[in-house]
Amino acid sequence: MDDSMKQFVRISVNRMMEHYAPKLIQSLEPLKLEELWLHEYVHMNAIGGIVLHICEHVNRHTVRYARSGENGTGDQFQAENGSNAGLAETQAMYFELKLATAGGGIENYFPDKMLSGVELIEQVTKSFRMWQDVTMTYVKKDLPNHTLNMNDIYHLVEHTGYHLGQIVDRSQRISQRSFQFMQNGISEQALKEILDKSG
Repeated sequence: MDDSMKQFVRISVNRMMEHYAPKLIQSLEPLKLEELWLHEYVHMNAIGGIVLHICEHVNRHTVRYARSGENGTGDQFQAENGSNAGLAETQAMYFELKLATAGGGIENYFPDKMLSGVELIEQVTKSFRMWQDVTMTYVKKDLPNHTLNMNDIYHLVEHTGYHLGQIVDRSQRISQRSFQFMQNGISEQALKEILDKSG
C-alpha cells in the first residue's frame, strides 16, 4: 500500500470515527423509542431503520476486508495477522457478523426492529469499531490493498455521511434541539488536528 493510500485510509477512518460516529450517537441519545421508529410519512424510513442501514453497510465492508478470501486479500489478511493483528478477541464476532449480514442488496434494507436508543448506539459502536480495526490493520501491517480500495472506502464514507445528515436533521426536528456540533468540538478543524496528531 503506497503512502497516498495510507493517508487516504487514515483520513477516512478519522472522519468515520471522530466525526460521524459521535454525531450519530448524539443524535440518538435524546430520542424516545417511539421517536426512533416513527414513520413521519408512509414511505419514509424511521431513524432506527436508517441507523441499521448504515451499520449493515459498514458491517459488509468489515466482513469483506477481514474474511473475503474469494476477493484475494481476506485469506492473506487472516494468514499474516491472525491473533497478531490485535483482533483475536473479535474473530468470533467477525464470523457472527458474516452470518448476520442481510442477503442481497441493501438499498431497501431499513428494518423496523424496535431497538432502544441504547441498543442502537451499541450497534453503531460495535460496527464502526470493528471496521476501524480491520481497515487500519491494512495500514499498520502494510498489506496489499486488492480488496481495500479508494473507491470502495469513498463510497462507504459518502454513503454514511448522506444518511447521517438525514438522521441529524430529523432528530433535531423531533427533539426540538440544536446539537451545535461545531461549537462542541466536532468540526473540520478538530478533525484535521486529530489526523495531524495520529499521523
